[in-house]
Amino acid sequence: MVQLFEEITSEQRVKIMAGLGTTQIRVDEDVAALKSWAKTQPHLPEIPSEKLILTFLKLSKWSTEKAKKKIDAFYTIWCRLPSLLHLETLNPTSQIQMTFADINYIISLPKLTEDLHRVTVIKFTGQSEEVNHDLAFIWSLNVIVLRILEDVCVGEIRIFDLEFYAFKHFSKVTPSMIKMFVEIYKKVFTLRTEAIHLINCPSTIDSMLKIIRSTSIINPKMMKNVFVHKTLDTLYGHVPKTILPRDYGGYERSLNELNGILKMKMMEHKEYFDRLDTLKVNEDLRPEKLINDDFLGFYGTFKHLDID
Repeated sequence: MVQLFEEITSEQRVKIMAGLGTTQIRVDEDVAALKSWAKTQPHLPEIPSEKLILTFLKLSKWSTEKAKKKIDAFYTIWCRLPSLLHLETLNPTSQIQMTFADINYIISLPKLTEDLHRVTVIKFTGQSEEVNHDLAFIWSLNVIVLRILEDVCVGEIRIFDLEFYAFKHFSKVTPSMIKMFVEIYKKVFTLRTEAIHLINCPSTIDSMLKIIRSTSIINPKMMKNVFVHKTLDTLYGHVPKTILPRDYGGYERSLNELNGILKMKMMEHKEYFDRLDTLKVNEDLRPEKLINDDFLGFYGTFKHLDID
């Protein structure tokens, strides 16, 4: 079994729990309570694993009621995304996803920061003339699912390497696509983002940021934690070289090597992703219908969401 993330120490685990505002005793109680709740939800396709429940508790800031909604949304959305995006499967072990992984890196780095945050590098590698934003979104969701299975951290730091990303790529992102991506992350995968760093920026970066601000893609408060770096020297003040890949003057393995490990990790969990492909939410058995949900729509459909 290959290892992508470094094992955390018992001391780090305690600090992570404290940083997330909880204790192991409370976590055990909340996980047990949510497992009991899941057994009363006949529409769910399975009883979630303790690891999955724990992750959604963390994403819900330890609110069991919010965690229930995220668990429900996870299964509901996952079942419907393939047809919504006109894809046969979301499975990361499929040939189309494995190929795309080499075109658009989404790599969470092995070492945690001193504050126990996970750093993720996102980079369009330029191996294709076009960026398939739907596939990028699906691959990012699969990376998050992998992290649900294996990762433990307090929050997220993202580095966007825009070396090969041009304005023509950015301009093809439609408002409805943004709406869908943002809503799914908000309803299901609400990772606590501490900072966003932009490196190797094109000359059009100011125009891109103006569009982002005007469309409220990123919360205004979060925009204060978006940093544009003209050189890597200023990045090192936020993310040390001990964490960064060799591509950026760091001491970690290269992005290409880490991407190879990431793909192997996906294959190691093939059985789990194959099972996700088969899971279906039974709306006829849902205890409470999803009425007038702005995103899922009436009775759990995507009725209100028009995709360009």
